[in-house]
Amino acid sequence: MPDGPPPLMNLRRVTLGAAGGEPGARVRVAGVGFTPGAAVTVEGRAAAAPTADRARVIADARGAVAVELPVTDRATTGVLAYEGPAWSPPRGSAPAPYAVSAPAPGGLTLTQAGAAVTLGAVAYGGGGAAPGRIGTVTVTDTRAGGGRWKLTATLTAGAPGGVPSWTPSCRGGCAAGPAGPAGPEGAVLASGGAGTATVDAVLTLTLPAYTRPGAYRALLTLTLLPS
Repeated sequence: MPDGPPPLMNLRRVTLGAAGGEPGARVRVAGVGFTPGAAVTVEGRAAAAPTADRARVIADARGAVAVELPVTDRATTGVLAYEGPAWSPPRGSAPAPYAVSAPAPGGLTLTQAGAAVTLGAVAYGGGGAAPGRIGTVTVTDTRAGGGRWKLTATLTAGAPGGVPSWTPSCRGGCAAGPAGPAGPEGAVLASGGAGTATVDAVLTLTLPAYTRPGAYRALLTLTLLPS
């Protein structure tokens, strides 16, 4: 029979809060079975080779560790932890699998809260302004590379002799276009960049006195252009 005590069993192991994510995601790593008070390295692995993803933590009095590891190296296929200067079977855990996924493709989108715009009534004879408001427009820009966008609008037809105008407003990393006439030549409602922006505009139709009574329609066209 061999002399000496039997070798100690390595109980070190790690579990991950997620099985994968996009580059740069932070994964929660929990480990047990380490030497209390020991410095522990948490490391990304590509097969047997270490990757650039690495964090260090001190094991608590129970030999447990917990840390959030930013996984930025696309070669990472697993995460392990170890004591000492480098991983070794007696002092390290087995790797827990982790998959780095491709980032979701970016895009530039527009949505509107209702397409119809209803203007107020104007009393016959005196003329005046018929006020209204376009449905709130939400622009979402998730493109890579820091591109810009521009939201333009045109207004065609309407009441004979009526003079339409608008006053744009904008929230969320964008700039509203100038107030002024609204017509078929087009105008800039807002411009911006990455993120989410909401655009509104007060639309006013000024009618001359004694405009023929009736219901009039116009076509408002919104165009979102990358720039």
